[in-house]
Amino acid sequence: MPKFRFSLQALLRRREDAEQTARDEMMLRVSRQQQEQQKLEDLKNRRNENASEMAAKQLDNTAYDELIYYRMYLDRLDYEIDNSHRRLVRLSAEVEVQRKVLVEASKKRKTLTLLRDKKEKEFKLALDKTFQKEIDDLVVLRHKRA
Repeated sequence: MPKFRFSLQALLRRREDAEQTARDEMMLRVSRQQQEQQKLEDLKNRRNENASEMAAKQLDNTAYDELIYYRMYLDRLDYEIDNSHRRLVRLSAEVEVQRKVLVEASKKRKTLTLLRDKKEKEFKLALDKTFQKEIDDLVVLRHKRA
């Protein structure tokens, strides 16, 4: 019995590899985005905690020099929060671009997969027809002999 061979199998394999590479890259970028999101949340929490501490120290009439250090630290946290937010925006844009690349790679692979499935179905139908014709010929020969 002859086997089905898809003439574009090598191209299909390359498209599958390209799709997997795009999927891996997407996972990497999403991971980086999530890490940056977590870092931003940690910075915001740290800033809120220190702002609360500073407010409590102001009520306790803490030394002016110590309050200046709190203010400088809060300013530094604000700066880091702004930088983290900018990185998060950039990473989100990269994720969106990679998502489009992945969708395109997926479409290309799916097109070839559908073509392969169609050709395989045609091959099986042609094979079934051939077998049916051979069976019919055998039946006719047997009927002529009888």
